[in-house]
Amino acid sequence: MAQLTEPGALRLSPVVIRRRCRVAAPAVLAGLGSAELWLAAQKFDEAADRCRLLGGVLADRIAELVPAASADERRLLLRAKRNAFNARPLSDTPPVDGVAAYRLAVAERDRCAEAVDRHAAELTAATPAALRSALADPDVAASVEMSVPGLVAAARDGLGTTPARTRRRTLTLLRLVQRAATKPSPFARLTDSTVLLPGAADRPPRGHVRVDRRTVDWVRRWVRASGPAALPGDRVLLTTNPSATPADGRVSWLAGGGVRSAGCPDGLAAMLLRLRTPTPLAGLSPDGAVPPVLRQLIDCGLIEAGPSLPGWGRRTLATAAEAVGAGTGAAREIRDALLALQEIEAHPAALVTAAHARDRADAAGTGVRRLAAACGLQDDGTDRLLLTEDLVGVGASGGPRPTRRMLADLARVQAIAPLLGAELPFQLAAAVCFRDRFGEAPVPLLTAFRWFVESGRESADRLVAESTEPVLAEVLGLRSELTAGLAKLAAGANGAGTVACDGDWLAELAGALPGAVAEWTNVAWPVQWAGELLVLNGISVGFGRFAARIAGTLDEAELTRLREEIAAATPPDVVPVDIAARFGATANEHPPLLPAALAYPGSALECEPATRVDLSTITLRVEAGRLLASSTDFPGRTLLPVPHNATLPSIAPTLFRWLSRLGPSPGSTLALWDLVDAAATRPGIRHYPRLTLGELVLCRQTWKVPDAELPAEDDVLSWRRWAERTGVPRRSFVRGTTLPEPWDVLRGLASDHHVQAARARTGGAVRKPAYVDLSQPLGRPHRGTAPGETLTFTEPLPDPPAATAGGHVAEYVLETARPFHPRRTP
Repeated sequence: MAQLTEPGALRLSPVVIRRRCRVAAPAVLAGLGSAELWLAAQKFDEAADRCRLLGGVLADRIAELVPAASADERRLLLRAKRNAFNARPLSDTPPVDGVAAYRLAVAERDRCAEAVDRHAAELTAATPAALRSALADPDVAASVEMSVPGLVAAARDGLGTTPARTRRRTLTLLRLVQRAATKPSPFARLTDSTVLLPGAADRPPRGHVRVDRRTVDWVRRWVRASGPAALPGDRVLLTTNPSATPADGRVSWLAGGGVRSAGCPDGLAAMLLRLRTPTPLAGLSPDGAVPPVLRQLIDCGLIEAGPSLPGWGRRTLATAAEAVGAGTGAAREIRDALLALQEIEAHPAALVTAAHARDRADAAGTGVRRLAAACGLQDDGTDRLLLTEDLVGVGASGGPRPTRRMLADLARVQAIAPLLGAELPFQLAAAVCFRDRFGEAPVPLLTAFRWFVESGRESADRLVAESTEPVLAEVLGLRSELTAGLAKLAAGANGAGTVACDGDWLAELAGALPGAVAEWTNVAWPVQWAGELLVLNGISVGFGRFAARIAGTLDEAELTRLREEIAAATPPDVVPVDIAARFGATANEHPPLLPAALAYPGSALECEPATRVDLSTITLRVEAGRLLASSTDFPGRTLLPVPHNATLPSIAPTLFRWLSRLGPSPGSTLALWDLVDAAATRPGIRHYPRLTLGELVLCRQTWKVPDAELPAEDDVLSWRRWAERTGVPRRSFVRGTTLPEPWDVLRGLASDHHVQAARARTGGAVRKPAYVDLSQPLGRPHRGTAPGETLTFTEPLPDPPAATAGGHVAEYVLETARPFHPRRTP
């Protein structure tokens, strides 16, 4: 067995991403919840308990007088007894001790009830006022308008003409404002992101506006449909389909979702090799005409033709307009529409108001519809937001840094994390099936992909479903051991709020992983600080992926510094490679930070020639139980495809998903209690303590609450009693759905309907936690809205109202690199 990497060998990148909520949490959240109401409800329950206690004693004393009383006295005594027993006010004064104390208790309870009603009414009145106050900030109003067009105007007009509409709009606005104050994830200017880069000059966050990038895809589709002749000859480039693989007098390539094949004479093979470097059409045909033979090659997808359109930056649309040229007809209309949209992106305002955001969105809608019509498409863009804006700044290296002990424990988590990757069972099974089909000799990627589509995928899924193959069974056994150990920790907590995880135990489990489980050498950690504790929000693939998302506004010197840092942290025997396909998604835009990029069939001209790696140069092989990729462009090194959008592999075409699985796992949310709870058989509410490893918080304190266990009545008294009984804090984060483990889905132990829902356009709403204040009636979950579901409540750590960074909740993304050490082989 190979030795684990020593914790001290963990390399912490000096580049840090800081993501900060733009809305200060304490002031905003104070107006959207009520500590006074929660306390009044507690005092009411205490007073009510005292009434019941004193009333019971008083009822017993009255009962002793009943047998000797006259009929009239007995009637009065029995009424007084019933009132005391039921903690109601006395209408008479029975001749026993304790009456005065009981009446004082009833009066105190009634005063507490009045306080509850008063504070509830105050909160009801304060909520719209607090929301309007939040909207008084132009930045907040602009972000709300970008998120839900028309909501700001509705808020200023009273939020609706019917109670149902008013409540719905108020709830939407409440959730947006709460999100703006509590969740530092980039969305609609609600968060600013700063790249903390050693030696960089401070630059405050500024806007990076982008129109829906489907617009660029539409231009590409129009060019393909119209043919190269639709563009000026000097703007048209020709390049070989990156999957084109000549062999034995034939050529195979991917086009139209399948593998095609044709004869390949020497002349065609030479041309395909030459056109791996994009070549202007004008250089092959000075008059711009496309020879019939070349046209056939373009039509069948073996040659790709079109303009070279940038995949990132502030001039994407302008460059597309220049590529189309100042022609006539559709070309001119497309060019003019692109230039109009470019104007929206080119001049981000220093101060964005709701009116400005609305006008900008309207202009984008008009421009997008105009472009769609010019491209001959029936798409008005109404199914999604057409405009996004990120706020990105640069700062000198800074921010809180982990202690040596934290780094040592991060190394332990990084070593065990591969066991938690969602892609792990598929990667293991694919390698086993590949070895059974091809042995251990290298296989051209196209041959391997054809096998995967035709039979390999089905075979791998079947292997995971059975989980009897030795490596799969061994890894599943280690997962079970991890789950059982964590379950034992939770059970042994006996209601305590915190339990410590044994780092040596994690190291032992990590050391038992077989060689088929790839180490995660480069990872990113979204983290938050809670006092002296470092709270882990997950672990994800590194290689600068988080930095790349927001690096479109950086200058060339800053990009060079990022590239140098990524290169310094990359193991010498691997090459991290981008997958150069954007699929029209704005979120996929990023400058090239990795040393190479896989050119994608149908999108080859999106790949920069200097970094291009064709799929035809790649072979696959099984080594130590792992399916590895290598390219003749990088002899002796392993390629690691790194999707920069972690969501994309789950919804992208089959080829993209398959390429993604050849690289590092997208990561894990470290939802360890979800793993434990999936095997739980105990009914009712299940509590899991905060899980720590030294100064790290691996999991926040968690409550799994079946829908039927929510309070039957939706009032503050019921919710406070429920919270006291269950331990769920008044302020918490709640998630409506827990995604099942892939192992469980394929083994038939869990349904995949949640997975399908999470892949939908609104899937983030069901799988991501939202802030809730149980004193606020609008934001509370309701029993019966999700029958059969289990809600997940987690403690707010750090608690947003206690935010220390000027009142703004912040999250940092750290990167660590762990030197590769081969594991034991089977």
